[in-house]
Amino acid sequence: MVSQISLGVFFLCLSLFSLSAQDNVFASLSGFPLNTDKWNLVADARVGDTNGDADGNEDEIILCTAQMFRNGGLFLKEAIDLSVCSKWAVSFEFRMFEGSSADGIAFCFLVNPPTGYLSGGGIGIPQNPRGLMVVMDTYNNCGGANPELQIRYGNGQNYSECPTNSQPTLFGLRELRDYNYKKARIEYNQGNIKVTIDSTITLEGFYPINYAGYMGFTASTGGSTDIHSVKNINIYTQIPEVSAIPDTSFCLNDSLVLNKAQGFNLLGWSDGTKTDRKVIRDTGLYWVKLENQCGSFIDSFHVRRQDPFQYDMGPDQTYCFGGKVTLDAGNIFNGFKWSDGTTNQTNAVGKNGVYAVKVRKGSCWSEDSIR
Repeated sequence: MVSQISLGVFFLCLSLFSLSAQDNVFASLSGFPLNTDKWNLVADARVGDTNGDADGNEDEIILCTAQMFRNGGLFLKEAIDLSVCSKWAVSFEFRMFEGSSADGIAFCFLVNPPTGYLSGGGIGIPQNPRGLMVVMDTYNNCGGANPELQIRYGNGQNYSECPTNSQPTLFGLRELRDYNYKKARIEYNQGNIKVTIDSTITLEGFYPINYAGYMGFTASTGGSTDIHSVKNINIYTQIPEVSAIPDTSFCLNDSLVLNKAQGFNLLGWSDGTKTDRKVIRDTGLYWVKLENQCGSFIDSFHVRRQDPFQYDMGPDQTYCFGGKVTLDAGNIFNGFKWSDGTTNQTNAVGKNGVYAVKVRKGSCWSEDSIR
């Protein structure tokens, strides 16, 4: 006899509970030399060096130069599906200097990232954006040189520094523009957004995203000038620490079949095999490594043996002509298979004959029949 367990069933059930999580590095762009293979650089964006760090290495992304009416963008080539990855964080350093104070830099999560020249107004954000935009704006067109941190939500309408409806904004942040790089972290947790700059400036908002999109940066200058640049970019997705397979057992002389969970790629079992279907015939401690778009995780589980048991339905039974008799297999079991196809604990029969039933206790099955 073979016992089967689907990983998908257990993962689905456990994901309904509150789970702790671990950071998984989804993408990064740091070090020297920079490897931009996973990124699209559009418009004026290029790898270069500014005066904002201590070395002369070209380990920064210059989004736009200190000229008027310039813009550029940097976006991941691979989309992140937030219907799967409901928690993520991005950390990076940004700098806006070496000019006369011009517009700013935006971190964006957009359904359709820009692939060419950024023609949208303000901060280089493309037209008709759909998604999340976190904007560090050094020149507020609503109130002059009044730097601000903004959380903006795009549903197909163009980005606006001065939205008609209230959206999270912090004004008067002149420290956003500085000779030195600033450290930023943006956290997303099932719609809750938290932006932190240099561990002191914090802005929060709420905007649920349940679609696939692209993460990246845009920048623009407009009628003034500055070099806008970013570096040391890390994007994290958070993997729930779940139990994909609970400790389980199988009956003596049986084997256990485990099937890969739907929605996951199987990276391997503890014995080195990588087949989606795994047959286990021995007791012991096992583990499986799975991954989805958010990252990978390892789950361990124990497999034990269960002693078989003998089952007795009791004596044969009779019933009056035209009547029926209800056979009861017993309420201490967790599975039933009658010879006529019934799978309930009880079975009402009205024909002469022999009726057999298989009952399961734990992982073991036993069988008996009655006339």
